Amino acid sequence: AVDVHPTVLLSVVDHFNRINSRAATERRVVGLLLGSYLKKKDGNITLDINNCFAVPFDEDVRNPDVWFLDTNYAEDMFKMQRKVFPKAHVVGWYSSGPTICNNDALLHAVVADRFCPNPVYCVVNTDTTKSGIPVLAYTAAPGRNANNTLEFRNVPTDLATTEPEEIGVEQLLRDLTDSTVTTLTTQISEKYQSLAHLELLLKSIHEYLGDVAAGHLPMSQDILGMVQELTGFQPQVHCLQTSESMVVTLNDEALATFIASMSRTVMSLYNVIVNRRNVAKETAKLVELKDKARAKKAEEEAKEAEKKETLSK
Repeated sequence: AVDVHPTVLLSVVDHFNRINSRAATERRVVGLLLGSYLKKKDGNITLDINNCFAVPFDEDVRNPDVWFLDTNYAEDMFKMQRKVFPKAHVVGWYSSGPTICNNDALLHAVVADRFCPNPVYCVVNTDTTKSGIPVLAYTAAPGRNANNTLEFRNVPTDLATTEPEEIGVEQLLRDLTDSTVTTLTTQISEKYQSLAHLELLLKSIHEYLGDVAAGHLPMSQDILGMVQELTGFQPQVHCLQTSESMVVTLNDEALATFIASMSRTVMSLYNVIVNRRNVAKETAKLVELKDKARAKKAEEEAKEAEKKETLSK
Protein backbone atom coordinates (compact mmCIF):
# COMPACT_ATOMS: atom_id res chain seq x y z
CA ALA A 1 0.00 0.00 0.00
CA VAL A 2 1.03 3.61 -0.62
CA ASP A 3 0.28 6.61 1.62
CA VAL A 4 0.54 10.05 0.02
CA HIS A 5 0.65 13.22 2.11
CA PRO A 6 -1.31 16.39 1.16
CA THR A 7 1.92 18.41 0.92
CA VAL A 8 2.99 16.21 -1.99
CA LEU A 9 -0.26 16.84 -3.85
CA LEU A 10 -0.02 20.59 -3.21
CA SER A 11 3.58 20.63 -4.50
CA VAL A 12 2.61 18.77 -7.68
CA VAL A 13 -0.32 21.10 -8.37
CA ASP A 14 1.90 24.14 -7.75
CA HIS A 15 4.52 22.71 -10.13
CA PHE A 16 1.87 22.14 -12.81
CA ASN A 17 0.41 25.65 -12.44
CA ARG A 18 3.84 27.34 -12.59
CA ILE A 19 4.83 25.51 -15.77
CA ASN A 20 1.49 26.06 -17.54
CA SER A 21 0.73 29.60 -16.35
CA ARG A 22 2.13 31.17 -19.56
CA ALA A 23 2.30 28.13 -21.84
CA ALA A 24 0.25 28.12 -25.02
CA THR A 25 -0.45 24.39 -24.75
CA GLU A 26 -0.77 22.39 -21.55
CA ARG A 27 2.43 20.51 -20.71
CA ARG A 28 2.92 17.51 -18.49
CA VAL A 29 5.20 17.89 -15.45
CA VAL A 30 7.43 15.27 -13.85
CA GLY A 31 9.26 15.04 -10.54
CA LEU A 32 10.70 12.65 -7.96
CA LEU A 33 8.97 11.39 -4.82
CA LEU A 34 10.68 11.14 -1.43
CA GLY A 35 9.65 8.97 1.48
CA SER A 36 10.32 5.79 3.41
CA TYR A 37 8.85 2.41 4.24
CA LEU A 38 6.96 2.22 7.55
CA LYS A 39 5.72 -0.79 9.48
CA LYS A 40 2.22 -0.36 10.91
CA LYS A 41 0.77 -1.89 14.05
CA ASP A 42 -0.90 -4.68 12.11
CA GLY A 43 2.47 -5.74 10.68
CA ASN A 44 1.87 -4.47 7.13
CA ILE A 45 4.60 -2.41 5.48
CA THR A 46 3.43 0.82 3.85
CA LEU A 47 5.28 3.22 1.57
CA ASP A 48 4.95 6.70 3.13
CA ILE A 49 5.45 9.46 0.51
CA ASN A 50 5.88 12.74 2.39
CA ASN A 51 7.88 15.00 0.05
CA CYS A 52 8.75 15.61 -3.60
CA PHE A 53 10.58 18.01 -5.90
CA ALA A 54 10.21 19.02 -9.55
CA VAL A 55 12.57 17.89 -12.32
CA PRO A 56 12.94 19.66 -15.71
CA PHE A 57 11.10 17.59 -18.29
CA ASP A 58 9.99 18.07 -21.88
CA GLU A 59 8.48 15.80 -24.51
CA ASP A 60 7.13 15.85 -28.03
CA VAL A 61 3.39 15.30 -27.91
CA ARG A 62 3.30 13.97 -31.46
CA ASN A 63 6.25 11.61 -31.00
CA PRO A 64 6.33 9.90 -27.56
CA ASP A 65 9.85 8.55 -28.21
CA VAL A 66 11.26 12.10 -28.09
CA TRP A 67 11.57 13.29 -24.49
CA PHE A 68 14.11 14.79 -22.07
CA LEU A 69 14.55 14.34 -18.32
CA ASP A 70 17.33 16.26 -16.56
CA THR A 71 18.73 13.53 -14.33
CA ASN A 72 21.79 15.60 -13.37
CA TYR A 73 19.51 18.30 -11.96
CA ALA A 74 17.55 15.61 -10.11
CA GLU A 75 20.70 14.19 -8.53
CA ASP A 76 21.85 17.65 -7.38
CA MET A 77 18.43 18.40 -5.91
CA PHE A 78 18.39 15.08 -4.09
CA LYS A 79 21.81 15.79 -2.58
CA MET A 80 20.51 19.12 -1.25
CA GLN A 81 17.40 17.38 0.09
CA ARG A 82 19.62 14.91 1.96
CA LYS A 83 21.39 17.81 3.67
CA VAL A 84 18.07 18.98 5.13
CA PHE A 85 16.42 15.57 5.53
CA PRO A 86 19.16 12.96 6.04
CA LYS A 87 16.66 10.06 6.13
CA ALA A 88 15.01 10.98 2.82
CA HIS A 89 15.07 8.42 0.02
CA VAL A 90 13.83 8.50 -3.55
CA VAL A 91 10.92 6.06 -3.67
CA GLY A 92 9.44 6.89 -7.07
CA TRP A 93 8.34 9.60 -9.45
CA TYR A 94 5.19 11.48 -10.37
CA SER A 95 3.56 13.06 -13.40
CA SER A 96 0.50 15.18 -13.98
CA GLY A 97 -0.91 12.59 -16.37
CA PRO A 98 -3.85 12.72 -16.56
CA THR A 99 -3.30 9.06 -17.49
CA ILE A 100 -0.38 6.74 -18.20
CA CYS A 101 1.42 7.85 -21.38
CA ASN A 102 3.31 5.81 -23.96
CA ASN A 103 6.78 6.91 -22.82
CA ASP A 104 6.15 6.34 -19.11
CA ALA A 105 7.75 2.89 -19.26
CA LEU A 106 11.03 4.46 -20.48
CA LEU A 107 10.89 7.15 -17.80
CA HIS A 108 10.20 4.50 -15.18
CA ALA A 109 13.26 2.55 -16.35
CA VAL A 110 15.45 5.65 -16.06
CA VAL A 111 14.27 6.34 -12.50
CA ALA A 112 14.82 2.69 -11.57
CA ASP A 113 18.33 2.77 -13.03
CA ARG A 114 19.49 6.10 -11.53
CA PHE A 115 17.64 6.54 -8.21
CA CYS A 116 15.84 3.48 -6.77
CA PRO A 117 15.52 -0.13 -7.94
CA ASN A 118 11.75 -0.48 -7.54
CA PRO A 119 10.14 2.95 -7.91
CA VAL A 120 6.47 3.82 -7.53
CA TYR A 121 4.77 5.83 -10.24
CA CYS A 122 2.06 8.28 -9.07
CA VAL A 123 -0.33 9.97 -11.50
CA VAL A 124 -1.71 13.11 -9.84
CA ASN A 125 -4.95 14.74 -10.96
CA THR A 126 -4.09 18.45 -11.44
CA ASP A 127 -7.33 19.40 -13.18
CA THR A 128 -9.40 21.33 -10.64
CA THR A 129 -12.54 21.10 -12.80
CA LYS A 130 -12.59 17.31 -12.57
CA SER A 131 -13.41 15.89 -9.18
CA GLY A 132 -12.43 12.37 -8.27
CA ILE A 133 -9.48 10.40 -6.97
CA PRO A 134 -6.55 12.86 -6.62
CA VAL A 135 -3.74 10.34 -7.06
CA LEU A 136 -3.21 6.82 -8.39
CA ALA A 137 -0.09 4.75 -7.68
CA TYR A 138 1.42 2.07 -9.90
CA THR A 139 4.29 -0.38 -9.82
CA ALA A 140 5.96 -1.87 -12.88
CA ALA A 141 6.15 -5.56 -13.69
CA PRO A 142 7.23 -7.51 -16.78
CA GLY A 143 4.44 -7.70 -19.34
CA ARG A 144 2.73 -10.92 -20.39
CA ASN A 145 3.35 -10.34 -24.09
CA ALA A 146 6.34 -11.46 -26.12
CA ASN A 147 7.93 -7.98 -26.26
CA ASN A 148 8.96 -8.11 -22.57
CA THR A 149 7.76 -4.53 -22.04
CA LEU A 150 6.93 -3.10 -18.64
CA GLU A 151 3.35 -3.23 -17.47
CA PHE A 152 1.98 -0.83 -14.84
CA ARG A 153 -0.16 -2.38 -12.11
CA ASN A 154 -2.28 -0.37 -9.73
CA VAL A 155 -1.55 -0.54 -6.00
CA PRO A 156 -3.84 0.55 -3.11
CA THR A 157 -3.39 4.26 -2.46
CA ASP A 158 -4.47 6.30 0.55
CA LEU A 159 -4.03 9.84 1.88
CA ALA A 160 -2.04 10.09 5.12
CA THR A 161 -1.58 13.21 7.21
CA THR A 162 0.25 14.34 10.30
CA GLU A 163 -1.25 16.72 12.84
CA PRO A 164 0.38 19.89 11.39
CA GLU A 165 -0.77 18.87 7.90
CA GLU A 166 -4.34 18.36 9.13
CA ILE A 167 -4.38 21.87 10.61
CA GLY A 168 -2.96 23.40 7.42
CA VAL A 169 -5.39 21.55 5.14
CA GLU A 170 -8.30 22.54 7.37
CA GLN A 171 -7.33 26.22 7.09
CA LEU A 172 -7.02 25.95 3.31
CA LEU A 173 -10.41 24.28 3.01
CA ARG A 174 -11.92 27.01 5.16
CA ASP A 175 -10.69 29.64 2.70
CA LEU A 176 -11.69 27.66 -0.39
CA THR A 177 -15.10 26.42 0.77
CA ASP A 178 -18.03 28.16 -0.88
CA SER A 179 -20.42 29.30 1.83
CA THR A 180 -23.32 29.44 -0.63
CA VAL A 181 -23.21 25.67 -1.20
CA THR A 182 -25.35 23.85 1.34
CA THR A 183 -24.30 20.74 3.17
CA LEU A 184 -27.05 18.71 1.48
CA THR A 185 -25.77 19.75 -1.97
CA THR A 186 -22.23 18.73 -1.01
CA GLN A 187 -23.38 15.36 0.29
CA ILE A 188 -25.38 14.62 -2.85
CA SER A 189 -22.43 15.65 -5.04
CA GLU A 190 -20.06 13.37 -3.11
CA LYS A 191 -22.46 10.43 -3.36
CA TYR A 192 -22.85 11.03 -7.08
CA GLN A 193 -19.08 11.02 -7.55
CA SER A 194 -18.76 7.81 -5.51
CA LEU A 195 -21.44 6.08 -7.56
CA ALA A 196 -19.81 7.22 -10.81
CA HIS A 197 -16.46 5.81 -9.69
CA LEU A 198 -18.16 2.57 -8.61
CA GLU A 199 -19.74 2.31 -12.05
CA LEU A 200 -16.31 2.77 -13.65
CA LEU A 201 -14.83 0.00 -11.50
CA LEU A 202 -17.71 -2.36 -12.30
CA LYS A 203 -17.18 -1.71 -16.01
CA SER A 204 -13.49 -2.57 -15.61
CA ILE A 205 -14.39 -5.84 -13.86
CA HIS A 206 -16.92 -6.63 -16.59
CA GLU A 207 -14.35 -6.00 -19.34
CA TYR A 208 -11.77 -8.16 -17.56
CA LEU A 209 -14.19 -11.06 -17.12
CA GLY A 210 -15.21 -10.73 -20.78
CA ASP A 211 -11.55 -10.88 -21.90
CA VAL A 212 -10.94 -13.93 -19.70
CA ALA A 213 -14.03 -15.68 -21.08
CA ALA A 214 -12.95 -14.90 -24.65
CA GLY A 215 -9.42 -16.18 -24.01
CA HIS A 216 -7.66 -12.83 -24.52
CA LEU A 217 -6.30 -12.81 -20.94
CA PRO A 218 -5.13 -15.69 -18.73
CA MET A 219 -7.27 -16.72 -15.79
CA SER A 220 -6.14 -15.45 -12.39
CA GLN A 221 -7.49 -17.35 -9.40
CA ASP A 222 -6.68 -14.46 -7.05
CA ILE A 223 -8.72 -11.94 -9.06
CA LEU A 224 -11.60 -14.37 -9.53
CA GLY A 225 -11.58 -15.08 -5.80
CA MET A 226 -11.85 -11.37 -5.01
CA VAL A 227 -14.67 -10.96 -7.54
CA GLN A 228 -16.52 -13.89 -5.96
CA GLU A 229 -16.02 -12.37 -2.51
CA LEU A 230 -17.42 -9.02 -3.73
CA THR A 231 -20.40 -10.82 -5.23
CA GLY A 232 -21.08 -12.48 -1.88
CA PHE A 233 -20.99 -9.12 -0.09
CA GLN A 234 -23.59 -7.43 -2.28
CA PRO A 235 -27.06 -7.00 -0.71
CA GLN A 236 -29.96 -9.10 -1.95
CA VAL A 237 -31.99 -6.25 -3.40
CA HIS A 238 -33.94 -8.65 -5.64
CA CYS A 239 -35.44 -10.42 -2.59
CA LEU A 240 -38.97 -9.03 -2.15
CA GLN A 241 -39.70 -10.79 1.15
CA THR A 242 -38.85 -8.88 4.29
CA SER A 243 -38.14 -10.50 7.61
CA GLU A 244 -40.60 -10.15 10.48
CA SER A 245 -38.03 -8.58 12.79
CA MET A 246 -37.28 -5.91 10.18
CA VAL A 247 -40.99 -5.11 9.84
CA VAL A 248 -41.39 -4.88 13.62
CA THR A 249 -38.36 -2.59 13.89
CA LEU A 250 -39.61 -0.32 11.11
CA ASN A 251 -43.09 -0.15 12.67
CA ASP A 252 -41.62 0.73 16.08
CA GLU A 253 -39.49 3.47 14.54
CA ALA A 254 -42.46 4.80 12.56
CA LEU A 255 -44.66 4.80 15.70
CA ALA A 256 -42.03 6.66 17.70
CA THR A 257 -41.70 9.21 14.89
CA PHE A 258 -45.49 9.62 14.72
CA ILE A 259 -45.80 10.12 18.49
CA ALA A 260 -42.98 12.64 18.49
CA SER A 261 -44.61 14.57 15.63
CA MET A 262 -47.98 14.57 17.41
CA SER A 263 -46.40 15.76 20.66
CA ARG A 264 -44.58 18.55 18.86
CA THR A 265 -47.82 19.59 17.15
CA VAL A 266 -49.77 19.61 20.44
CA MET A 267 -47.08 21.65 22.15
CA SER A 268 -47.06 24.14 19.28
CA LEU A 269 -50.87 24.50 19.46
CA TYR A 270 -50.72 24.93 23.24
CA ASN A 271 -48.14 27.68 22.85
CA VAL A 272 -50.36 29.39 20.25
CA ILE A 273 -53.41 29.24 22.58
CA VAL A 274 -51.42 30.61 25.53
CA ASN A 275 -50.05 33.38 23.37
CA ARG A 276 -53.53 34.38 22.18
CA ARG A 277 -54.85 34.44 25.75
CA ASN A 278 -52.00 36.64 26.86
CA VAL A 279 -52.60 39.00 23.92
CA ALA A 280 -56.33 39.16 24.76
CA LYS A 281 -55.59 39.98 28.42
CA GLU A 282 -53.14 42.71 27.48
CA THR A 283 -55.61 44.14 24.97
CA ALA A 284 -58.38 44.19 27.63
CA LYS A 285 -56.09 45.97 30.09
CA LEU A 286 -55.21 48.60 27.50
CA VAL A 287 -58.88 49.18 26.69
CA GLU A 288 -59.72 49.47 30.40
CA LEU A 289 -56.93 51.98 30.98
CA LYS A 290 -58.08 54.05 28.00
CA ASP A 291 -61.69 54.07 29.30
CA LYS A 292 -60.55 55.19 32.75
CA ALA A 293 -58.44 57.95 31.23
CA ARG A 294 -61.40 59.16 29.15
CA ALA A 295 -63.76 59.12 32.17
CA LYS A 296 -61.25 61.03 34.29
CA LYS A 297 -60.78 63.58 31.57
CA ALA A 298 -64.57 64.04 31.18
CA GLU A 299 -64.95 64.47 34.95
CA GLU A 300 -62.25 67.14 35.03
CA GLU A 301 -63.87 69.00 32.14
CA ALA A 302 -67.25 68.90 33.93
CA LYS A 303 -65.71 70.38 37.12
CA GLU A 304 -64.05 73.18 35.17
CA ALA A 305 -67.37 73.99 33.49
CA GLU A 306 -69.13 74.23 36.89
CA LYS A 307 -66.41 76.56 38.19
CA LYS A 308 -66.82 78.85 35.19
CA GLU A 309 -70.61 78.98 35.69
CA THR A 310 -70.19 79.81 39.39
CA LEU A 311 -67.76 82.63 38.63
CA SER A 312 -70.00 84.06 35.95
CA LYS A 313 -72.92 84.31 38.43
